[in-house]
Amino acid sequence: MRRRPTLSRLRVLEQTQWYSLDALLAMQLEALRGLLAHARRNVPYYRERLRDVDVDAIREPADLLRVPLLTRADAQGSSETRRSTAPPFVAIHKATSGTLGLPVSFGYEMDSETWRQAVRLRGYGWAGYRPGVRAFHFWGPGARQKGLRGAKVELDHLLRRERYFDCTVRSPDRLDAAIEHVKRFRPDVIVCFASAGGALARRVLETGARSWGTIPVICGAEALLPSDRAVMEDAFGPAVFETYGSREVMLMASECAEHDGLHVQMENVIVEVVVRDGDAVRHAAPGEVGEVAVTDLHNRAMPFIRYLNGDRAVAGDTTRCGCQRQLSRLKSIEGRVTAMLRDRAGAPVAGLFVHALLAHVGHAFRGFQAVQRADGAVTLRLVKSATFDETAHRYLLDGFERYLEGVPVTSEFLEDIPAGRNGKRQVILQDG
Repeated sequence: MRRRPTLSRLRVLEQTQWYSLDALLAMQLEALRGLLAHARRNVPYYRERLRDVDVDAIREPADLLRVPLLTRADAQGSSETRRSTAPPFVAIHKATSGTLGLPVSFGYEMDSETWRQAVRLRGYGWAGYRPGVRAFHFWGPGARQKGLRGAKVELDHLLRRERYFDCTVRSPDRLDAAIEHVKRFRPDVIVCFASAGGALARRVLETGARSWGTIPVICGAEALLPSDRAVMEDAFGPAVFETYGSREVMLMASECAEHDGLHVQMENVIVEVVVRDGDAVRHAAPGEVGEVAVTDLHNRAMPFIRYLNGDRAVAGDTTRCGCQRQLSRLKSIEGRVTAMLRDRAGAPVAGLFVHALLAHVGHAFRGFQAVQRADGAVTLRLVKSATFDETAHRYLLDGFERYLEGVPVTSEFLEDIPAGRNGKRQVILQDG
């Protein structure tokens, strides 16, 4: 209906997933050389950064090490200079959720959006998801849409046969309500935050509520813990699939039915696992933990090239998967585990709602931290940015009061927020 090439690209991806690893790498590197050439010509930030890089000499994965890494601090400080001065231009504007402290503002062209949707459909398809199947999304809070835009979103969900249920509050009553939605909706697949799926599954088992056969479960947003996978298999059946993505580039890797690592969506992104030792950088050996560096091959409007997104992963090997796809694999994701807050009754509330709020108003703050005291009260430690305004501050307070009903929430404005002992500035702290 929208005349977008998403489904035609999906058909291509369903063919290329069976290509040899050499053929897939050749496709990747050709796309990378085009991206680097465009960035050096048309993106102010990269004119200097890529000045000494021989783009044509990048012929194998090891050659990527010649290209500078982009840290989160680099990305935060280059939101204007990383915009292309020639087509394609940014058509979609977004920001990260600020899991590591401050959001990163970014954008991309519409062509990149169709690639993102196509690889999502393929990756989810390995778990049984198809356009039009009944999908129950046990997911976090999104932006509240009002008026005509909100009505369009609801109509879109209805046409897609999708139901959304906010997983932020995980009290027994809320989990029971989610279970009732599952019983009434009878979904063909469940899409959930990893820890939320675990909480829902435990409640299913506690209450003996299971009345269904196997429902495939697609987990994302957080690393999937073995204990959560096990309990979801007991509650929903053995078809539990982990996915890995980020707001900046969307889906990066997905499990197939072999459950032997996560296949990288090589046609859309390059995902490296790198080890930094001072100024030296190398690729991690198979089985070694390193930092994730991702390159979005189809975002020329505001490129992310070798972007260190703050996640850690275990490098996979190059053996052929039992599914016969030769898409490269990550052995596992050693991602962040989201902190929990508590509401007035002491029920756990996933801290992901905080990052969702910051995705919309993070521009107003240079620093942010939520501290919950032993008595339940929450203090928001805030460092104002040059674009601070009271409307953004009120939006933040209203969001906390909505999700932590009955909990006192106050603000404290500071010049800076000190790092913890590990050198990191935690977004959510429990104090006492």
